[in-house]
Amino acid sequence: MVRGAMAAVLMVPALAWAAPTPAPKASSPPSEPRSAAFVGMTPDAAAQIPDAKKLEVAEQTLKTIRKTVDRIGLRSDEARVEKDVNKLNCLNAQLTQMKGLAKVANQANDALVDAIARKDSATANTHFARVVIAGEKVVRMGNEADICVGQLAYLVDGQTTVEVGEPEGLPGQDVTVRPLPPAVAVTPPIVRPRPASPSSP
Repeated sequence: MVRGAMAAVLMVPALAWAAPTPAPKASSPPSEPRSAAFVGMTPDAAAQIPDAKKLEVAEQTLKTIRKTVDRIGLRSDEARVEKDVNKLNCLNAQLTQMKGLAKVANQANDALVDAIARKDSATANTHFARVVIAGEKVVRMGNEADICVGQLAYLVDGQTTVEVGEPEGLPGQDVTVRPLPPAVAVTPPIVRPRPASPSSP
């Protein structure tokens, strides 16, 4: 009996060692999706996001929109003070659309909050997608405005400068200015009087 008990005790660690390690449980999908998941948001994708997360992301998106609009608006004011017409036109072209998208995002956010309060998931998903898409467009337009201003830095006083190089070996005089050709002397024809008619016999 003692020998059998000893054998059983010695076999327990061996069995534990030989037993397969249980597979880890499949992790449940994260309740907070990564920021990349919000790119190209659709109502169907929004349905996978908890309502609390929708409100959080929408609020953060509105903050980003406001900061971007304010930044480009400040650059527009600076261009106006500098009287840089080209830069001002470039910035205002983007700023006008950005302000329109900001208005759309704010209206969609109000509708989102109302839909979540009414437990209307379909409407909430639609308006959440609108907020996110508007935010993406505003950020992209802000970047385009930055690039536009960078390109305009190569302009001098709002006018582009053009330098023309002349190859060596050209004559010093302006070949486009040519003297008028000499006048051609025209000799008028000699006109002789007609002979008198012969007298009659």
